[in-house]
Amino acid sequence: DKPCNGKGCSYDFHPVFTKKPCPETKPPPLPPFDDSLPAGGVMVMRGDTGAMVSCLLPNRDEEVTVIGNSGTLYKRIAAQCCVPVTGQCQRVHKGQCIAQSSRQTNGQIDLYTFAEAKTRCSYILPS
Repeated sequence: DKPCNGKGCSYDFHPVFTKKPCPETKPPPLPPFDDSLPAGGVMVMRGDTGAMVSCLLPNRDEEVTVIGNSGTLYKRIAAQCCVPVTGQCQRVHKGQCIAQSSRQTNGQIDLYTFAEAKTRCSYILPS
């Protein structure tokens, strides 16, 4: 996954979900695994530079939709859809922003958990 900077919806000013695993970490033992987040977690990166801002871990962060100290103008995590093999991503589908236009909503884009964004993208991307 790469940031889709400059590819629409003004998501450059938000953190964005990725499918990248988190850097090697040793989290504390967790309760039984919940499959809505991958076992290694998912990295959340800046929508403009791709710099890591947070790591969402299973059985802890399934409901996270906002990153408070991301260093971005807005804190809501934007949904962008990326093709696993090529890493190509998109923020617009059929002329519509996946989570609304940040510019038009003054940063108040639709809230998505990682699982909700993944489900939304499964309808958009080719299988």
